[in-house]
Amino acid sequence: CVHLLSETIAATQNNCRQKLQEHQVRLVVRMPKRAVYVRAEPDGLQRVLLNLVCNAAEAANPGGRIDLRVAAGRQGKVEIRVRDDGPGLSDEALERMFDPFFTTKQNGTGLGLTIARRLVESYGGTLSARNHAAGGAEFSIVLPTADQEAEHGPSAAPHTSAA
Repeated sequence: CVHLLSETIAATQNNCRQKLQEHQVRLVVRMPKRAVYVRAEPDGLQRVLLNLVCNAAEAANPGGRIDLRVAAGRQGKVEIRVRDDGPGLSDEALERMFDPFFTTKQNGTGLGLTIARRLVESYGGTLSARNHAAGGAEFSIVLPTADQEAEHGPSAAPHTSAA
């Protein structure tokens, strides 16, 4: 299923608004100017993004921020980064966070990131995590981009006019 990534990002923003307010955290989204299409199931990708943004909201400092940055690269790939300004990840968390049932939360099941990684991999992508040099944790999703015209034909492409 090919869809416009910005639509999934917008839906994620709407669906995580309460969690962000609850933790007094701002979500700052940066998207490329050109439309980016991905071949992924929209609800599944939104589930992945919600998991990452909600985890980041819980980890961020009160009054802090989460950066969600989308960068369309070369070789038909797009990278989505979710970074918080919290304390970062422990060595154990970095090593085991994608293992089923591993959690650092009192009320967590330890399945959110496991499911997120499996979904991303089912779309031909990768999900990884690291501590950012400036502090906080950063998760990176890399997905193949899709040619919107190849899926829907030229008539479905956005119309543009030459200036």
